[in-house]
Amino acid sequence: MSVTRDRYDELGKQGREWVRTMSRAHWCLGDAAMEIELMRSYGGTNPSGRDDLFTASEANRMFAKEIGQACTAVRS
Repeated sequence: MSVTRDRYDELGKQGREWVRTMSRAHWCLGDAAMEIELMRSYGGTNPSGRDDLFTASEANRMFAKEIGQACTAVRS
């Protein structure tokens, strides 16, 4: 099966849009991970002692699991 030039151009245009969407999503995930990490000192304890607060590393692991990504991917 061969593809016409018009179809190829259309697929190229869609592909570029998908890459832009993925790039925006990566930035948004990074921003969220950074916000989560800034809530706690890295590996530190909960200043208030409340059970609903986590260390930065725990929160990032939970966030990665929540969105179905590897923790290293979220951190980078």
